[in-house]
Amino acid sequence: MHGLASVSPFAGIFVLALVFLTLAAPALGSLLRDTRTPIHHVVIIMMENHSFDNIFGVYPEVNSSANSVASQLTRPVNLVGTRLLSDLSAVPAGSYSTPNPLEGYLAYHADWNHGKMNGFIYGSGAQSMTYFTSTQLSLEWSLAEEYGLGDMYFSSYLSETAPNRLMSIAGFTPVENDYGPPPYIPYQETIFGELSSYGVTWGYYTPGYTRGVPYPLEYISGMAKHTGHLGRIGTFESLLSTTGLPAVSWVMPLGSTSTDYSQHPPQNVTVGELWLLG
Repeated sequence: MHGLASVSPFAGIFVLALVFLTLAAPALGSLLRDTRTPIHHVVIIMMENHSFDNIFGVYPEVNSSANSVASQLTRPVNLVGTRLLSDLSAVPAGSYSTPNPLEGYLAYHADWNHGKMNGFIYGSGAQSMTYFTSTQLSLEWSLAEEYGLGDMYFSSYLSETAPNRLMSIAGFTPVENDYGPPPYIPYQETIFGELSSYGVTWGYYTPGYTRGVPYPLEYISGMAKHTGHLGRIGTFESLLSTTGLPAVSWVMPLGSTSTDYSQHPPQNVTVGELWLLG
């Protein structure tokens, strides 16, 4: 959603994905599988229902960070702070939540409007035309200053959470909105099955869940046979200081006993920030 007549800071990218790549410590070198790069561990964290523009639309401007290096940073593609700014409104300082835009396959396609990108008020509502600054999302902005920022990341599927999270673990989705299961995705057709078939270790961690498997893994048929890969955040944290950390880890705020961590509107985004920081 870049360089077009109107931008919804919520529609388009429905999850914030943070990928952390950690280099193996020398002491662990002899215990780790050889890789083609120095990277031995990938940790994937996906938050909820914020687009690039909603979080980084005016990055690195309007930066209240005490140690800001904004003047030295490359500007990402399509800053909201251009001719589009008059169509949008900043979340006021001291406010840390916004109403949730109207969601769904139909709403988001109305936002998109066959590529015209001008239907956001009609599709997702006027509440979708807002953006945060560093005063609310200082952690995310600090990470962007220190690491890489994917300013050309797009949602895999123009719809809600379930299809997009299934796209992230299987490359396709059997549902177009948040319904089901059924239908299901066979375990062998997921990234988990691929990793297992090549002997790559993996784990999936949430703050805690009450069902057989955390959301959205109930969409995967045969997942119940692989619950040994599932754990809580505390387990992941303990593995960080040992040689047992899997090669690939998912650390997810969804599917847990607390939903506040995901930053899904209208939740207070600072709760998710504190969770990420932890």
